[in-house]
Parts: sequence; structure tokens; C-alpha cells
Amino acid sequence: MQRCPNCNTEIEDNLDICWNCCYSLTENRVIDIEKESDNEQVKSSQVIKKAGDVKTVKIIIFIIACLVSVAIAVVGALSGNNYPWMGILLIPIAYKIIFNKW
Repeated sequence: MQRCPNCNTEIEDNLDICWNCCYSLTENRVIDIEKESDNEQVKSSQVIKKAGDVKTVKIIIFIIACLVSVAIAVVGALSGNNYPWMGILLIPIAYKIIFNKW
């Protein structure tokens, strides 16, 4: 992963344009997608689609992590563990790892 120099958002290595602010890494400037949509190098629909896919995958992974955390807490409570809530502490950790922010 690389970071956008304009907005500091994580960008996949295969993208040349930041999905968050439309900063072009090849041209070193923010691109007006509507104005330059006819340009072959700027394919806004591909950028938006890839960015949407990344967000969707991250959200799905986070939901799975939350479900696993709750399952750990339930199993801990049913087994007589003194600290069943410890599984719930995995949720903010998963959020930090997946989305890279608090």
C-alpha cells in the first residue's frame, strides 16, 4: 500500500489516482474527474469501483472480526471464564488494524 501525498489516504499499489481526493500520482496534481473524463488516462468509474471494492472488503472483514469477538466472549461466559468480556476488546483492535485509524 502507498499513501496519497495530498490527503494521506492509503491507496492500493495498482492505482494511479487516489480514490479519496482524485490526486494523480503520475501527474502530481488533483484531477477534476468530470472535466477530464474523456481523457484515456483518467477512468473515474474504474477508480470509484476499485475504491468501493476496497471499502466493501474492509467492512466485511471488520464484521467477521466483530462476530468472532462476540463468539469468544460468549464461549468464555459459558465456560465459566472470569473475563468473558476480553473477546469484546478485540473489536477496537480489529478496527485499528483494518481501517488504520481510531
